[in-house]
Amino acid sequence: MFLRNVLATLVALVIFCIGVFFLFVIAAGIITATGEKTVAISDNTILHLKLDRPILERSVENPFGGVVMIGAGAAGYGLNELKQSIRRAAQDDRIEGILLEPDYIYAGLAKLYELRKELEAFKESGKFVIAYSEYLTEAEYYLASVADEVYLPEEGIVEFNGFRAEYNFIKGTLDKIGVEAEIFKAGDYKSAVEPFTRTEMSKESEEQTAAMLESFYTTYLEDVSRSREVSKENLRMIADSMLATNAKDALHYDLITDTKYFDQVIEELKELTG
Repeated sequence: MFLRNVLATLVALVIFCIGVFFLFVIAAGIITATGEKTVAISDNTILHLKLDRPILERSVENPFGGVVMIGAGAAGYGLNELKQSIRRAAQDDRIEGILLEPDYIYAGLAKLYELRKELEAFKESGKFVIAYSEYLTEAEYYLASVADEVYLPEEGIVEFNGFRAEYNFIKGTLDKIGVEAEIFKAGDYKSAVEPFTRTEMSKESEEQTAAMLESFYTTYLEDVSRSREVSKENLRMIADSMLATNAKDALHYDLITDTKYFDQVIEELKELTG
C-alpha cells in the first residue's frame, strides 16, 4: 500500500510538471507573438535609446524573452543592432534627433567606445542628441557626455570617481580544503593564474593593471573633455576628490547641462521638433 501511494504521488508530480511546462511554452508563444509591434515613423520623430539591459556583441533571439522568470537575466541589446539603428536614424529625414537614456548600463568600455563613436557620427549629420538619466556612473556618463545636452533630475545621483580593478584570490580556500593548484607559466607578467597561487597581487600584476587602467582612463577623460569642454585636468581633479556626487555638484562642475525632470525634457523635445 505504501509503495503504491508513493508511486501514485510520483506519477502525479510528473504529470503536474509536464502540464506546467506546456502551459509555460504556450504562454511564452502568445507573449512572443503579441509582443512585437510595428513602429510607424512619421515626420519630426525622435529615436529613443533607453539602454537598460546588457549590451551584447549581437542580440540573441530568445523565444522566452517576454516571460519574466525568477533568477533569469533580461535579454540584452546587440551592439551591432544599436549601431545600425543609429546609423539609419542619421540617414532618415523623418528622425530629428535622439533621446539617449542610459539606465544602469552593463557593458565593457570597448562596447561603450564603439557606441559613443556612432553617436558622435550621428551628431555630424546635423541632428541633436539629448541625454537624460537619474543615475550616472562612469559608464552611463561616458555615453551621456556625447550629447548636446545632459540632464539629471534634482535628486539625481552621480558616481564619478575614476576606474578600478578587482581580483578574487582563492588560494586560502584551496588550502583549507587541501587542494593545490599545479601551474605552468613563462615569465613574470602572467597574472591570470595568481588567484590560485597567491593571496594578493604580485608587484608585476599591480604594475600591468595600473598601466591598463591608466590607458583606459586617459581615453575616457579625453573623450569626455572634448564633448563637455572641460579640461582633462579638471575632470581628473573632480574624480580624485569625489567632488560630484549629485546633480547639483555635477551642474556646478559642468558635467551636465542642467537639472530637469523627464517631463521637462519631453517638453524641450516637443519644442525642438515643433
